[in-house]
Amino acid sequence: MGQPLNQLGDSENVSKAVIRVGIIVDSCFQPRWVHAIVEDIQSSTQASIRLVIIRDAEQKASQSFTGFNFLLYSGYSHLDNFKAQLSSDALERMNLCPLVSNCDVFKVVPIEEQEVDRFSEQDIDKIRSFNLNVVVYFGARILKGDVLNVAKYGVWTHHYGATASQKLAGFWEVMDDAKITTLSLRVLAEESENERVLYSSTSALSDRFSVKLNRNELYWKLSVMVMRKLKELHDCGNLTFQSRENLKPDNPESQRVPGNTCLARPLLRLLRRYLASIWESRTNFTQWSLAFNFGAPDHGFQQLFDEARLVIPPSDRFWADPFPVKAADRYYVFVEECLYATRKGHIAVMELDEEGCWSKPVKVLERNYHLSYPCVFEWAGDYYMIPETLGNRTIELYRSVSFPLQWEFVKVLIPNINATDATIMKVENRWWIFANVAQRDFPVDWNELYLYYADSPTGQWNPHRENPVKRDARGSRPAGRLFQYEGALNRPAQNASGRYGYAISLNRVLQLNSEHYAEEEVAKILPRENRDAVGTHTINRVNELTVWDCLLRRKRFL
Repeated sequence: MGQPLNQLGDSENVSKAVIRVGIIVDSCFQPRWVHAIVEDIQSSTQASIRLVIIRDAEQKASQSFTGFNFLLYSGYSHLDNFKAQLSSDALERMNLCPLVSNCDVFKVVPIEEQEVDRFSEQDIDKIRSFNLNVVVYFGARILKGDVLNVAKYGVWTHHYGATASQKLAGFWEVMDDAKITTLSLRVLAEESENERVLYSSTSALSDRFSVKLNRNELYWKLSVMVMRKLKELHDCGNLTFQSRENLKPDNPESQRVPGNTCLARPLLRLLRRYLASIWESRTNFTQWSLAFNFGAPDHGFQQLFDEARLVIPPSDRFWADPFPVKAADRYYVFVEECLYATRKGHIAVMELDEEGCWSKPVKVLERNYHLSYPCVFEWAGDYYMIPETLGNRTIELYRSVSFPLQWEFVKVLIPNINATDATIMKVENRWWIFANVAQRDFPVDWNELYLYYADSPTGQWNPHRENPVKRDARGSRPAGRLFQYEGALNRPAQNASGRYGYAISLNRVLQLNSEHYAEEEVAKILPRENRDAVGTHTINRVNELTVWDCLLRRKRFL
């Protein structure tokens, strides 16, 4: 849980007033991700930009890595820019003027000290006269001095993974083959160790080799943070902070200047990894398959993995996201079946028995958009299913009219939502949906856990007040039904550090109500016991049967 606001002002209720915001920029032409933040604020009912402060100075805003000493850096950057294709470039320059045409504009000539900017007392007094609640800083240089106190709730800025430098955002994470990076929104302080964390998100790198692709996704993720905290301030009248103990400390290695000497070895390692990946793709392919075991996990779920029996599909398709159901003493397993030729999934069902025999999957549900993750549950004497329908931007409910083969559409539970792996669960007298939800149109599909609750599966679904309740690629996206284990409710989640579908995190639910949600990781389920299994991302259990999917490495030429 976060800490309430106590150092930046009193807790006077400002929930009925529009939050007065100022922004500090180097010019009116800003990256698209900054443009998106300003657009969010100006189109909201919770906040409004009242003052635009433009840094008016000739000195370059940040160090430029050019010249002979940066030949390796320049060469890699040019190749990366040539190869990486973006559907929506977060760094494309856009004009903010149309969005802030009704705002006061104030140009400031800062007092420059190496990489640090300070404002004069006269400029600070002028900014204070606007009585701002929040100032958001988008400049590239370090801001110090009394200007940090010009707004009641401080000057906010983004922190770019392991570095505060915009020029190096996401760079060393790729060079060093990091698995994750932590992004944050902070309140600036004179000393960086005193900065308070307003919001953070632990993200997996989406590409092991491209700084451009990872940086683009990084900035789009940063773009949602400001409006979420402004909304909290408006609705609650105060702010909560996160403990810095939950964040990795700034890594001195991430502040390295990427000169030729410093970059030579990391770039060579990157080249080796890239060539190894090409060889791997030429000689092997990966295929989602199923594994199962009958028996109790007395010594943990990892032991069940070690003694698993595999169900491998034909080479033209994969099977994933298994959801088992026991009906009339027979075990049925619903799966996503996807043919490589079409890349459009449908829902199929197979039968398993304790002898290890399984039937060929039969298609039971198909739409004109992709279906996966068939979360089947029982309610009021019938079987229902919530498949993943991200392709339709909905969460949909289906009912079995003749179990297990025939299903009919019931209703859209939640419209206009980029949700993946929606998982339904009844806790006491309330129904809950756990789902990963992506913001805007960028691919954030394993970072943020959202909760919704209702009195019944067909009722009105309400968003949790703390959404997103978890922001960590190592354990946010659902990985199967919640279940009782060792006397507590546990939630399996995908651990996407290193790659999508790498492992499963088992999280014990500590608190679940309409006001708060909390969980803690108690175990990991890793694919390491089988050298040909390189991933797993869904696990479910019913009675004595545990079934999960595994990403198998298979030879191309056998």
